[in-house]
Amino acid sequence: MIDSSLNLLCAQAGVPVAGRTAGSAAETVIDVRGKPDGVTVISSNVKIDGCEILGDSSTYAGVKAYATTGAGNLSTIDILNNFIHGMALPNPSSTAYVTSYGVFGLSDHVGGIRNTLTDLSIQGNKIYDLGGAVVGSDTSAGAGVWLYSLSGGGGGGGALVTGNIFQNIQTGYDFSAAEVEYGTGVAIIDNGDPVLDTGGLVQANTYASTFAGAVLFAGQPLSMKLQRVFQV
Repeated sequence: MIDSSLNLLCAQAGVPVAGRTAGSAAETVIDVRGKPDGVTVISSNVKIDGCEILGDSSTYAGVKAYATTGAGNLSTIDILNNFIHGMALPNPSSTAYVTSYGVFGLSDHVGGIRNTLTDLSIQGNKIYDLGGAVVGSDTSAGAGVWLYSLSGGGGGGGALVTGNIFQNIQTGYDFSAAEVEYGTGVAIIDNGDPVLDTGGLVQANTYASTFAGAVLFAGQPLSMKLQRVFQV
C-alpha cells in the first residue's frame, strides 16, 4: 500500500512496453499472485513507472487508486509504462459485478460527502490476460481500466487514458444475476448521484481480443453526463 507521496520507479521506468518482454530478467516483477490486490494507492502525488505487476485467479486488481475512508480526495497519480496482467478474481467487494481489473480507480461517499479522483494519468501500459476464472457459479470478466467518480476539467483533468495496449480481456458471467459481463478495455462509471463526474479522456489506445474498447455507464441526466464526463 502506498499511503504517502512516492515515486515507485522500477527498472524499466520511462521505457515503452513495446520494446520490452514481460517476465524477462530486465523487468522488476511485483508478484501478487495469491493476494487479492496488487499496488493500492491511498495518497496523492504518486507515480508507478516501468514495473511488471503479475496476478492470478486470487487477484482482483493490479493497481488501485482508492479515494475512500481514511484517504480523502486523490489527485496526481501516474501509472506509466507497466505490464499489468493475470488478474482474474471477481471483485469480492461487489454484488453488482464479477469483474477483475488491471487498474481500478474508485472514490466513495464518506459522511455524505463524495471523495474525488483528479488528474489520474494511465499511459503507455500493456494491460492483458484479465478475467476468465471460474469461481463458484461465476466466471470473471476483465476490465483493463475501471474508473468511478472522476472530477476534473476537460482534456483529461479527471483521468487521461492514452497510449495503452489492452489485450485478451475476457467476457464473464454473473450467475446470480443471470447476466453476461463483457470484457472491456476502459470503463468510466457514473453512479447517477447528484455529483457529476467530469474530465475523462480516452484516446489512442490499442484493443485486441476484448468485446468492448471504451464504454461509459452514466446516470441521469444522460446528455449532460456524456458532454462532461467522457471524451474519445
